Order: sequence, then C-alpha cells, then structure tokens
Amino acid sequence: MIPIVKIPELISHYAPAYAALFTSAGYEHFQRYLSGLLICENKTVTHINQAFILSPRDPSTLNRFLTQGRYTVSDLNACRLSQLQANEQTRMRVTGRQRGVLGIDDTFLSHVGKHFDHIAKLWDHSEQRYTLAHNMVNLYYSDPVVEYPIDFELWQPADLRLIEQGLRDREIGLREAKLPLKQSDPKKWKQYLLGVWSRKAKKDAELNELYRTKGVIAMDLLKTFFERYPQHDLPIAFDSWFTTPQMCKFIDKELKRTYVGALKADKAELILSGSRHCKLPQFIEELKAAHLSGEKTLFHYCPIKAKDKTNHYYTYCKTHRIKNYGRVRIVINFKTEELTDDPKIFISNRLEWRAATILNVYKYRWPVEPFHQEAKAQGLDKYQIRDFEAITKHIAFVIILFSILTLARKDPNLLNKLQLKEDSTNQSLAFWRRLISAQTLLALIQWVKVALEQGKSWEQISEPILKAFL
Repeated sequence: MIPIVKIPELISHYAPAYAALFTSAGYEHFQRYLSGLLICENKTVTHINQAFILSPRDPSTLNRFLTQGRYTVSDLNACRLSQLQANEQTRMRVTGRQRGVLGIDDTFLSHVGKHFDHIAKLWDHSEQRYTLAHNMVNLYYSDPVVEYPIDFELWQPADLRLIEQGLRDREIGLREAKLPLKQSDPKKWKQYLLGVWSRKAKKDAELNELYRTKGVIAMDLLKTFFERYPQHDLPIAFDSWFTTPQMCKFIDKELKRTYVGALKADKAELILSGSRHCKLPQFIEELKAAHLSGEKTLFHYCPIKAKDKTNHYYTYCKTHRIKNYGRVRIVINFKTEELTDDPKIFISNRLEWRAATILNVYKYRWPVEPFHQEAKAQGLDKYQIRDFEAITKHIAFVIILFSILTLARKDPNLLNKLQLKEDSTNQSLAFWRRLISAQTLLALIQWVKVALEQGKSWEQISEPILKAFL
C-alpha cells in the first residue's frame, strides 16, 4: 500500500461535480474513499482510512459515511451521467454510424461468509459450482469511442413470507395440500410458491414488487433510462439468460425500442408454414443439409469488424415465427464455412435488418465483460461492510471511479494538469491506475523531502508511514 499524503489530482479534478450531494465532512470522505479505491490494494474501510497518514480519522466515521450518509445512489448516478454527458467525447451517441448500444448483463460479487445482507448461494456457470455472492444487474452503454455503466441494482433473494402474504392479499389461492411443505420440504415449497407467483406476475405486473427477479430489475433499469432520455433511440443487446418472451415483448411493445438477444437453440420452437412446429436444433440441421448438399445457398459469408480484428462468420438470416416470441428476425451463426462448429443464434424485433446489422449491434454487449473485470480490480467485490444500502453505495463509488478514469482519457484539461501527452488517451484504464499510484508515491517522497528540510527527525517522519502498514 502507498501511504497517501494528499488527494490525487484525478480525484480533486472531477470531485466538485458531486460536492452538492454531501456535507463538508461527507465531501472529504467522498474524496478519500475514491482515492483509496484507486490506490489501496486492500479496498476495505479500515485500510482506506489508515492510508491517509497526515490526517488520520477514526475508521467508524468513514463507515458511517457509507451506512448513514443521507446522499442516495440515484443522486450519485444522476451526477455521474450528467458529468459524462457534458463531455463531447464521452456523451452518448444516438445517431449515425457511431450510435451506441445498451447492454444488459449481470455479475457475481463473491464473498466468504454469510453475514452480508441478502447474500445468497448462487450457481456460478463459469466455475461450475455454487458460491456465496451478491448478484449485480448492470445496464451498460457502449459505442465505437467510449463505454461506461448506465445504472445497476443488486438482486435480492426471494422473501417467501412476503410473496405468500402478497398473493393472499390479492386473493390468489394457494393449494392447502402444499402448505405442509413449508416445514417438511422448504425447497419444494419455495419452488411451488415461486411457480404460482411467476404465472400470476405475467398477467399482473404489480406482483413484480413482491420479488424482483433479474429480468424484472433489467426491465426497470431500461424503463428508468428511457424516462430520463426519451429521445435516445438506442438498441438493446443481451445474452441468452435475458432473452425471454417477457423481456422481448416488454422492449418491443412497451418501450417500442429495438433489441438483439442471444437465444439458446434448445429453448426455441419455430412455427413454420402450415402450422408445422419444429424445434430449433432440428431446423438448423435441415438448413445445414440443404446448404451443404448444394441445393440452396442458405449461409452467407459475413465479416464483422471488432476493435483490433475482423471476425468471420457464415450466417443464415430470415424472419420466422418463434413460439412465445412472435415474428422475429433470426440469425444462425457459424464460424466455419463447413458449418461444423456449434452455432450461435440471435433474434431481433427489427424484421428488416440484415445479419451484419444484428451482429454489429450484439458485439457492443461484450464491453460490459471487461468492465466487470476492471471494476473488480478497483474494488467492486472487495467490500467488507455488511449493510445492504452501504454495499450499494460502495458499488456506486466504484462506478464513479471507473467513469472518472474514462473521462480522464478524453479530457485535454486534465492531461495538461498532469503534464501528459495526448497519446495517453489511448492507454488502458489499468495504465491510468498505475499512473495515479506513481504520482501518489512521488507526492509521498516530496513530503518526506520537505519534512527533512524542515528539520524533522526520521523517527517523526517514519512513524505515520509505518502506521499505514499496521
């Protein structure tokens, strides 16, 4: 850990945009917390607090800043988005070839220990095991120039008592024969109760307030975004987990926006001419057989440019009716000309779009993955506070820091302050974190030099430095 003797220039340059949200003491804590997230290896309240060697505080004051501060996450987020939109280089692009895309995704914030509010044992597909974690649902913006989070919400496990009471209050009947399961088999009771809730919630949206699934959270994040930016006609991309009939119909019918979603082949059934139903895997095999036999050319070469390379695909693109989804544009994607790899399937409500357009929109969902990695390096999942509201504030501060680093790369005024060349705008966020850490170390060295020149002993100088490592 590098002891901190002053707020880094990066933080002090952008922090004033948030000053009105805090008291004077809160504003100081805000700057210190962001600085600690940026510089400290250990992102806990205790370590961030003790990193400031010249103005030590009781750790409880920084903890209260998170748990009892009267500022809200929504106000923090509004300030952050306003700051990003005020910069021509980082504002959202809503027209033209550089038009952005909204991506929906989620990530696990894993922890050891069960004493965090609303933590749950969740199945981690990447690790193929259960893990204790919070689950963060994220709405993300990306275009060819810039990318950053728009909004987030932490999922909370189902409160079965709340759901049961809510169903009864709405006079939704529960089978008496199932009630003993509460004691004899809680897992089956949970499965039954959530099944009743899910079926009824499809017809009564107010029931979603009883249990906010990841899908419900994602829909609310989108609704809030378009209420804030009604003129921003941005397409929305998401992976197969979020590609549900409910999500697709919500975006198409209620929001009246465009979506591109990945679709699992085994989850889809096509309704073909003559009311013939066909499972998607079988349909793909029929297409492959016809294409490879030379009967018809059904899969066409489709190059898609990425930032540093071009991906080559062979795609089938046509409008079909899918059970529960209605008429959609479907793209079936292979990487090999021989169609030997596992296909990727995408659907969109833009029935006139070609495969290249659909794939180009979907590729802008991917930047959310590097964001999760970078944000975790900045402390996204490193909190030790247990209060749920404080955890959401911690996450909001990490996202503010990510956005500040994004702004810094596009800000000539800050580059001049830091005496950096313009080519620094092309450097990664990890480079910027290392740069600020180096400047913090230089500030410490300069403080030591001045203290020695003022006649202070080495014992006097080293004492506060050593305390930072205890």
